[in-house]
Amino acid sequence: MNKLQMKKQNTMKKLTSRLAVIAFLGTVALLASCSKDDDSKPRPVVTTTSSALTLIQDTTGVFTADVSAAAGIKDITVTIDNATILTAEITNKADLVGKTVGTANIKMTSTYTLGTANITITVTDNAQQSSTAAVSVDVTDHPPIEISGAVGSTATKEYHITQATTWGPHLTYHVTGNVFVEPTGSLTLLEGTTVIVDGQYSFTVRGNFYSYGTATDSVVFTVPAQQRTKANIFAGLWGGIMSSNTDGTNTFAADEMVVQYTRVEYAGMLGQAWQDIVKLGEVADTNTPEYALFFNNPNGVCVIQNSTFAYSADVAVQIDQGKILVSNNAFILNGKAGGEAIDLKVGTYGDIAYNLFYKAATNGVKFNAKGGSTELHVYNNTAVECGWRQTSHSDHGGSFNVEQGGKGVVYNNLIVNSTRGVRFSNGKLADVAHLSNGFNFHYLSITSPVGTDNFTPEFYPTDGFTIYGNGKTGPASVDSTFETAHDVPAPVYTNNVFDKVATIAAGHDPLFVKFAVTTFDVAAAVAAEEPANEGFPAAFDFHLQAGSPALTGANTNFSPYNAASLTAGGKTYASPKPSSYFGAFGPK
Repeated sequence: MNKLQMKKQNTMKKLTSRLAVIAFLGTVALLASCSKDDDSKPRPVVTTTSSALTLIQDTTGVFTADVSAAAGIKDITVTIDNATILTAEITNKADLVGKTVGTANIKMTSTYTLGTANITITVTDNAQQSSTAAVSVDVTDHPPIEISGAVGSTATKEYHITQATTWGPHLTYHVTGNVFVEPTGSLTLLEGTTVIVDGQYSFTVRGNFYSYGTATDSVVFTVPAQQRTKANIFAGLWGGIMSSNTDGTNTFAADEMVVQYTRVEYAGMLGQAWQDIVKLGEVADTNTPEYALFFNNPNGVCVIQNSTFAYSADVAVQIDQGKILVSNNAFILNGKAGGEAIDLKVGTYGDIAYNLFYKAATNGVKFNAKGGSTELHVYNNTAVECGWRQTSHSDHGGSFNVEQGGKGVVYNNLIVNSTRGVRFSNGKLADVAHLSNGFNFHYLSITSPVGTDNFTPEFYPTDGFTIYGNGKTGPASVDSTFETAHDVPAPVYTNNVFDKVATIAAGHDPLFVKFAVTTFDVAAAVAAEEPANEGFPAAFDFHLQAGSPALTGANTNFSPYNAASLTAGGKTYASPKPSSYFGAFGPK
């Protein structure tokens, strides 16, 4: 090959190489151009039907969001910044993925918690571009659920529950008729439930009854807000919760009642002829107030804990028969001119412990065994200013009263500025051979010099008796089968005579965290606790301050009556053990 031919060949090779490079660069440029075309597609767009929505608690709602994505929808999601009040989901997500336009259906489900949450809808396209839209949702109260019924055989409106029924949680029920829980039914109320009884109506419980409030969300039985006034404290605006195993002619299946973290107030209307408790003779027709709560079943179980019974026209809790546990409750202003906070009859067995009794008309607790047997352990309770509204029976007690064959334990109770201490009636003698009494802390403020007897003369009752310790008894015919030598203050004798003034004066201020006891005056108490003069209590705290003489000295060498647990509603309940402090609360 000559030089000319070789030169042409080299030139052709260079040209081919250059063309290859140009072709490669063109391909790269083309690919880059295509990628640039994809990137230039617009971001997704999300628009909602509204930016602010309202949803009622415990309900479901739906709203829509229009979405578009030129590069195609790759994913669509929802998130919530406050999941405690609602949940949300896209119900048609599968239909939207891969498309360029569509409408998302978002389903919201609210809980029972009120508040506001933000739902954010996020759409991502195939180019990894994302856009969002937010919707604010306000979860509001469910309107009251009406409970009424039609006029029935009682000539009143009747609402019958014949199967297992649950009210709540966190709902309000407006009751304008008499509610009957029949033998085939049960009623369970869950936390945060409010029952407003609007009129002279009651709950007649012939099946089982469970009220399960919690420490933060109690169940409340009350009256309309405008009726919750000082003037209505003892008005008896509704009938209460009446559970009985019989109406005098039939036997019902009711055998369980559980009341926890529940408030019952303004109960005590007059009895009505058709009611089971009237047929039983427990409440006289038309002229006797009903109770806030009544239980009567010899084979039944009644558990009442961490609850409040306030402003009842008469007795707050009446239990005639059954196995019971009543602990850690507050009883506030029970009884207009008579009646106990807790009244227990023959056939009742169990424990009454760690309760507060504040200004009961008569006693915090009274029990008897008339016609049979009753055994109760009443321990570590606090009774403050009880007995002052009792007008029909001047000899009745003002703190803890055991009558007519009652037996058990009365220990570790703190009795402050009440008309009487622990009392056992002479005329209705308790079973003192099987009754343990002592280790009770008594305090009564004396506002005049010692010796003037300016305090209730019956703080240690003369119409009944206690065993004063040191062999001193009430009736001479009754042997000293128990002692109060460990009571506080210790009994004082002068020339072998019990000296009330010196004994009471020897007592020490129990030093409540928030409640003054030293300024108490009998004359002022009598005037202030006339029903028409009574008012809502000021804030108080009956825990004991450091240095309180009531912090030590109580008796722990005995067992609750229910040493084993009670079972009701598939749950077990154990009676609390006694404490070495007096009263219901101990140190804060």
